[in-house]
Amino acid sequence: MRGFKCVVGGRGLEPLNLSHVKGAARHFTWRAEQVVQALGRVPHVSASLGLERAGIAYSAGGIVADDWCRTNIGHIYAVGDVNGKSMLLHAAERQNRLVTDLILRGYTPEPFRATEMPMTVFTRPALMSVGLSTEAAQAQGIKVSEERRQMRWEDRALIMGEPEGLVKFVVAKGTGRVIGVHAVGIDAVSLSTVGHLIVRYGLTLQDVSLMTFPHPTQFEILNTLAWNSV
Repeated sequence: MRGFKCVVGGRGLEPLNLSHVKGAARHFTWRAEQVVQALGRVPHVSASLGLERAGIAYSAGGIVADDWCRTNIGHIYAVGDVNGKSMLLHAAERQNRLVTDLILRGYTPEPFRATEMPMTVFTRPALMSVGLSTEAAQAQGIKVSEERRQMRWEDRALIMGEPEGLVKFVVAKGTGRVIGVHAVGIDAVSLSTVGHLIVRYGLTLQDVSLMTFPHPTQFEILNTLAWNSV
């Protein structure tokens, strides 16, 4: 996208005399019509909720619940933002169905897995993330590699006149399993649907390379990236 510049790890909203900062090479000043600050949300666990009286365990991060959304009080569940697992509407819906199955049927096939939840940001360029980042995987002791492909090599991005962007796979070494799919650029939000399936079902680079998507769609970047990486 023309006129777009991405700055990662920048610090702002405070004046700095960079001449006194060791190793500081340069600084930038931007003028903008609007500034958007996304500071996140905090679960409502104040005293007025009465959690202590009910004996329900909680912390600053929310009501403590296991992967089945059960609190320390067996018949009480915590669903959605309040448990702090994944503050996304579709994640809450997944938890809701899980708990409904447990209550009405006494069974649900699998627990809630926050890392499988697709995260999307409806900006321009758009962002999406599913699964583990490289840093998160390494923190868990998983050896990984990164595979990337620029969107400028895809017909869809060129047709739409927005060639800036990329897709990145985080791949577990040894197995070739794709444990993270991340993207920025045109149609990134749509890519999250297939990204979710890749991570959800533990597909490998080989599996993804054998997928076929309609032309010209941005989904083609996924199997092309995988094919180039096997």
